[in-house]
Amino acid sequence: AMINFLAFLSWTPSNDSDGEKQFFSLDELVDEFDLADVNKSPAIFDQQKLNFLNGYYIRQLPLGDLAKRCLPYLEKAGLVKKESEKVLNALGLVQERMKVLSEAPELTSFFFEKPKYEKELLIAKKATYEETQKALEESLKVLEYENDFGRDSTEQLLRALADKINLEAGKILWSIRVALSGKSASPGVFELLENFGKEESIARIKTAIDMLK
Repeated sequence: AMINFLAFLSWTPSNDSDGEKQFFSLDELVDEFDLADVNKSPAIFDQQKLNFLNGYYIRQLPLGDLAKRCLPYLEKAGLVKKESEKVLNALGLVQERMKVLSEAPELTSFFFEKPKYEKELLIAKKATYEETQKALEESLKVLEYENDFGRDSTEQLLRALADKINLEAGKILWSIRVALSGKSASPGVFELLENFGKEESIARIKTAIDMLK
């Protein structure tokens, strides 16, 4: 990412006048780069562009490689002591959203410890307190009787519930996602339910319901 970023400081490939290509391998840069194409005007250090490039290369990493790179950050944050299947699963769900490796603890902390959040976060936009409470209580009832916590199964179950209780699916899914992650932005509900499994998912939803009482 850094090599790719530095190469583009005041430089544009001669055969890419529209600037459409943004990602170059080292071999491609060796072939393409020419000092004669470097602009004499001062370069701008764009941190957002660097993060964008870095995020792209993070997404290309094999999951095991990503875990090894993130492990020091997770260990320093006190979340884990060694690489495990749980670490791999957590990183697999947030890899698409990572821009820098140091984000790993913030993005994955709720996988390793109970989430902390204000109860108001459970209430979806344009939802009421009563709707939120009903959404969580009714979801708990159906999930307690469900043994298959695969993504497809829980999605069918919760969307059918939304129709049954005449409540927008988005309001139900928002509340469950916050109950599981404690965050306004996280992996999807069905991915989280599958990752946590029945016991942990039920426990976190019950905690959310208790917060609303």
